[in-house]
Amino acid sequence: MLNKFENYISTIYLITILFTLGNIFYFYRNLATINYNESWIQHTYLVKSVLDDILQSITDAETGERGYLLTGNKSFLVSYVSVSPKIKKDITNIKVLTLDNQEQQKHIPQLSKLAQIRIDLLKQAIALKEQQGSSYIYVSKGRPVMTQIRQLIGTMEQTEEKLLQQRIVTNNRTYKIIYITSALTGLLNLILIALSYYLMRKELQK
Repeated sequence: MLNKFENYISTIYLITILFTLGNIFYFYRNLATINYNESWIQHTYLVKSVLDDILQSITDAETGERGYLLTGNKSFLVSYVSVSPKIKKDITNIKVLTLDNQEQQKHIPQLSKLAQIRIDLLKQAIALKEQQGSSYIYVSKGRPVMTQIRQLIGTMEQTEEKLLQQRIVTNNRTYKIIYITSALTGLLNLILIALSYYLMRKELQK
């Protein structure tokens, strides 16, 4: 009888250990998933930030150009002078950051082309101002180009936002799974421990 009781206790302890080890394995696997998703969430924020920088750089250059065209003060052109290399660098950065995303990759040549057209129009407007004192035609040409740039960057940011929301949902779901499985395993372990205690008392009473 004692051997049978010992077998019961051993089996309960074995099951408890197996469930605990299984839960630890599952916990770390889900934790790895969370860390992986977190890295991609940060990556998405970075892509959106660089896209914002591109739009802001062109906007700043436009603002500087308008200030110069209105006043003739060349100090307004500081942002224009630095904008071209910065935009090229940011577009290259976006291309590298989105290598895994074919949808984004197909937009980059168009974004690069539109940005260059806008910079060229700024350059032409400034040159015409210096030569003739007026450059209204180039200012007018720049507006539709800027509209296209905003729309394209908006489209790219929407794509990133969708990815961001998907990754956040996945992470939240994984957190819930960890919580539920840990709680269930803890409860099961308590039940097994209580069962072993009950069997021990029962055996002692006999």
